[in-house]
Amino acid sequence: MTPEHQKEWRKMRSRFWNETLELRQKLVSKQMEMRTLWEEEEPDSKKTRALSEEIADLRLKLAKKRNEFLIQCREKFSDQDWTCPGESYGYGMEPGMMYRGRGM
Repeated sequence: MTPEHQKEWRKMRSRFWNETLELRQKLVSKQMEMRTLWEEEEPDSKKTRALSEEIADLRLKLAKKRNEFLIQCREKFSDQDWTCPGESYGYGMEPGMMYRGRGM
C-alpha cells in the first residue's frame, strides 16, 4: 500500500471510529449495567431481559456499521491487493494482537 493510500485509510478509520464512538460507549455502559444486575442476589428478570435486548441491538448496529466500513475499504483498496486491517479479526484486532502480554 502506498503512503498516500495509508494516509487515506487512516482517515477512513478515524471517521469510522468517530462515527461509532457513541454506539461503542453505549454498548460498554449497557454491558457494565448487565454485569451489575447479575451480581445482585436476585436479579430482576424483566430488567435483564430488556437490557439483553438493548445490548443485542447495539451490537447489531455496530456490526452493520463495521461491515459498511469494510465494504468501503474493499471498494477503495482491493485493487491494491490489500484488505482492511482487522477485516477478519474483530473490532480493533489485527494479526498478533491476541497474545500481547502473554509472552509472544
